[in-house]
Amino acid sequence: MFAALNTATGEVIGQIHRRHRAVEFKKFLIRARGVFGGLLQVLLAASLPVAEGREGRLRPRRR
Repeated sequence: MFAALNTATGEVIGQIHRRHRAVEFKKFLIRARGVFGGLLQVLLAASLPVAEGREGRLRPRRR
């Protein structure tokens, strides 16, 4: 999911994609620029999907 917040108006837009590649992110940024108009200031926050059953547990890398 990609989401954008216009802090001046409180308006939020979002899009859901099956994959989160640069192609989809670029399409979303183009849409956000069209909706909010003009130049965008972007703060990027990312979360990594957690595989089902792992509950976010990280394993140390084995050497």
